[in-house]
Amino acid sequence: MALLLLGGLVLGGAWAYRVVATALQARRWPARILAAVLSVGGMFGGLCVGGGMAPQPHGSPMMVVLGLLVLSPYAVVAWRAHRRKRTAEERTVPAASAPPAAPVAPADRPEPVLAPIAPEQFHLVASPAGATQPGAAARSTSNPLPHRYRFTYQGFSRDEGQRTVLVQSIGENEANTYLEGHCEQAEAPRTFRTDRISGPLLDMDTGELLQVQELLDMVPQRTYVDATSPSAPARKSKEWRNAVLFTGFSQDRRDELEEMAEAAGWLVRGSVGPTLDYMVTGPRAGMSKLTQAQVHGTIVVGEDEFLAMLRS
Repeated sequence: MALLLLGGLVLGGAWAYRVVATALQARRWPARILAAVLSVGGMFGGLCVGGGMAPQPHGSPMMVVLGLLVLSPYAVVAWRAHRRKRTAEERTVPAASAPPAAPVAPADRPEPVLAPIAPEQFHLVASPAGATQPGAAARSTSNPLPHRYRFTYQGFSRDEGQRTVLVQSIGENEANTYLEGHCEQAEAPRTFRTDRISGPLLDMDTGELLQVQELLDMVPQRTYVDATSPSAPARKSKEWRNAVLFTGFSQDRRDELEEMAEAAGWLVRGSVGPTLDYMVTGPRAGMSKLTQAQVHGTIVVGEDEFLAMLRS
């Protein structure tokens, strides 16, 4: 009798603890302690089953039924845990046992379509020493003009500004060499002395840099540039006129300066724009117009410098 009771107590408690621990996934000590507490019902059920199976007059079928009723919730929990485990295994087995996808044969892959490359897209820049420089603009040693370049130019008053020019030819005289072309800021033909160009030329098509001397080496043809003094009569027949804006002056002084500019053949503007060549500033000049002049590459000079240009 004692052995049956002890066996039912131990087996029922151990089985209940395993069921509860599996259901709770008891890996930490608090969960294990909770599983041990909940396994008390299993110990009681096992005790009832063991005692009911004892010989008469100590045993009783009612005690066996009571013990099975106490153990039935544990059995339901164990059955559900088993079902979940089998379902998870059935879901993972097909994916693991599926044969690997057959590699695509090279013949089945579509061939990439390559656009034809025009030969003129590839040129080399020849440096004065005859070597090819990495990062230089892609051009042949033949005449690359006309072509659009942007560069920093120092004007008459020694103020620097950006110029974007469609360079059409190279000119020279006994003293200087010039880039000749259409200036986008002035919207008119202009000539630019190469010794007043600061830094390299920016190729507006490729974004690459080209030294001025390299461009001169690539263009052997030269045109003659007449460097007659501005006061000479031949200068009056020029196709373009300087455009000027006066700002920061009193109304009376501004009117005087505008009359002087118009008498000298200059164009007087009322606002800053890409066609403005010079902006003459007075003591009350505002920062907004100075910023706009910098954006458009306009040369900013003072009153004394402007008067010196008129006298030259």
